[in-house]
Amino acid sequence: MVNGALIKKLRKERNMTQRTLAIKANITEVTLGNIENGHISKPKMETVSRIAKALNMTSEKLMMEGW
Repeated sequence: MVNGALIKKLRKERNMTQRTLAIKANITEVTLGNIENGHISKPKMETVSRIAKALNMTSEKLMMEGW
């Protein structure tokens, strides 16, 4: 499971908009918004990996920091 609120927090700490992060992660803004808002609680591992890379962290660290 991924903590969408954490992704949102990390994104904002890096002064990134949803659009910027979505482009860097090569996912849609809608998908990112749904993850951040908890509508998608179990995104594909590939999506988590892309988001983590765009945030300059590993997917493992991103998932561990959610707990």
